[in-house]
Amino acid sequence: MVVTGLLPPVAEDGVPSEAFLGLEGAGVITAVGDHVTGLSVGDRVFGFFPGAFASHVRTSAAAVRPIPDGMSFTHAATLPVAYFTVHHSLEHLARLRPGETLLAHGAVGGVGLAAAHYSRFIGARLIATVGTPAKRDLAAVAGAECTVDSRSASFADEIRRHTGGRGVDVILNSLSGDAAARSRELLAPCGRFVELGKRDVLANQRLLQKALAENTALFVVDAANILWQNHAHTETVFDEVLDRVRAGHYPPLPHQIYPAHRVDDAFRLMQHSKHIGKVVVGLDDPVPVHPLPRPLRLDGDGTYLITGGLSGFGAETARRLAERGARHLALAGRRGPQAPEAAALLESLRAQGDHARAYATDITDPAAARALIDDITATGHPLRCVIHAAMHLDDAALTELDDDRVRAVLAPKWGGALMLDALCPDAELIVYSSLSPHIGNPRQSNYAAANLAMEALVRHRRAAGRPGLAVAWGAIDRVGYVARNHLADSATAMGFPPVDPRDALTAMEGLMHRQADRAIVARIDWQVLSLIVPPGERPRLAAVLPTTFEGSSWELEKFLQQLATVTSTEAASLVEDFFASMTASILHMPPEDLDRHRPLQEYGMDSLMGLEMLAKVRTHLKQELPVVELLHSDDSVHGIADTFLPHLLRQARTTTQTPG
Repeated sequence: MVVTGLLPPVAEDGVPSEAFLGLEGAGVITAVGDHVTGLSVGDRVFGFFPGAFASHVRTSAAAVRPIPDGMSFTHAATLPVAYFTVHHSLEHLARLRPGETLLAHGAVGGVGLAAAHYSRFIGARLIATVGTPAKRDLAAVAGAECTVDSRSASFADEIRRHTGGRGVDVILNSLSGDAAARSRELLAPCGRFVELGKRDVLANQRLLQKALAENTALFVVDAANILWQNHAHTETVFDEVLDRVRAGHYPPLPHQIYPAHRVDDAFRLMQHSKHIGKVVVGLDDPVPVHPLPRPLRLDGDGTYLITGGLSGFGAETARRLAERGARHLALAGRRGPQAPEAAALLESLRAQGDHARAYATDITDPAAARALIDDITATGHPLRCVIHAAMHLDDAALTELDDDRVRAVLAPKWGGALMLDALCPDAELIVYSSLSPHIGNPRQSNYAAANLAMEALVRHRRAAGRPGLAVAWGAIDRVGYVARNHLADSATAMGFPPVDPRDALTAMEGLMHRQADRAIVARIDWQVLSLIVPPGERPRLAAVLPTTFEGSSWELEKFLQQLATVTSTEAASLVEDFFASMTASILHMPPEDLDRHRPLQEYGMDSLMGLEMLAKVRTHLKQELPVVELLHSDDSVHGIADTFLPHLLRQARTTTQTPG
């Protein structure tokens, strides 16, 4: 919940902050306290240790036990929470006995499968609720004599029929709201209800007590905190769990393992309840690490050619190459030494001890291009790298462009790149492309064609085993076309705040270290861009553009203005539409298939998904509605919309009354 942004850094009710991510696991003891007995440095252990995703953690000796010989860390990591919870709940609290019936909700999760092993060990009967047909099959294999769909409102009736109307002796509950109430009604006389869920408890929900009238018992279990609340009991339970693990009665649970560098995928899998058993983050395999690149050191004996290198960003590139050790620079441009910035650039480079030479070359002219490469070769300093930064712009709508205007833009970029590719087969070829064709600009179709053709050339070059890199730049600050034409403010207003050229070139150095073939380097304000380029018009940007509402870019101010100008019935409908769209996105289902009056729990909406909804509400509606108030809704789209409606209407009235 914390790592995916569903809870603030310091959560409520004692839940640890992100400084203590992870609750259980397995590892090796590296140090012990003075009064610890039975555990030594080097022991392999499993247990509870808050902060388990760190390299080192400190925990109580009562919270860990030795890993049995022959068991891997991965298998051991599946044991602590699930079996401790089940053993504490069913052995010490509910005292499940042979022949009795246990109802376990969520029966193919970690705790559910641990409960199946417990019931099989003592000879109890098991009834399981699960969410999908495939999971029902797995629960049956695990020993459940009856499996039902907990998302169906009729699950209690099915269980009642299966037990001949008697009900069940023990319920291991993780449901909330009406579903939990229907579960309590299934208790047989002298039954025991073990509450593992947090939602109703933390929301301080009222409890209908008639279902508990037949000498039943109710237990609330929070395994995460009992360690700190009762050390002696924790040690007893863990010792008994370890004995049964060693005897094979509590085997490692089914699990999916993710290497540490895919930990985000592991969290997402669990968030959407797509896992079976446990999800393990493994550190057994080497974790791929991309260290911060050291400053690029270039060959001082080689020559570095920059086309378009006598002005703007090309000139800035020349200065960076000199800083990184290049001592022989060939800077080409149509005007050569006569370019306005050329004299000052050459003087500054030569003052640093560089041999910088300016060439008046039309890189699109085959004879001139060949003469340039021949002259560089004749110096005795081999050509190591070519940076192709030459460009020409002639913006207009496609219908206004003729052949000459198109050729004028294609020639320096595409034509020059083709020429350099042919003449410099062994040197690294870096082409300067643009962000523009990747976002779209209706007045730069010729420029887009030139850049995308260059990028395709680099892909072809790399496929042939030759070095190449295409960098699509966003707006560059201080130097180059944007700065020269005073377009920084306009670029920012369009969603492309300019990048400092030094930062841009540092990013390019990192790409060279990674041997990438192409990349975009830009600053992008996706919120601003979404107003110009709706994600429906650019599907490839849908994952990064802000959430849409009713097919258009989401703007809270416009939504509030709309609420303030419609009738109360229309406002309620707008808010309900918003929550239907959001909920369908979280559940990965079409909005039209969502029954807005059906409890979301019946669709598989769990506490993690509910908190994801709260996070989206904070982001898109700027609302900080107390969690308890939301939990008191009827848990349907209609009910949640009703809960938020008065808050949004007040916000709408405040917004429309604000001057300006």
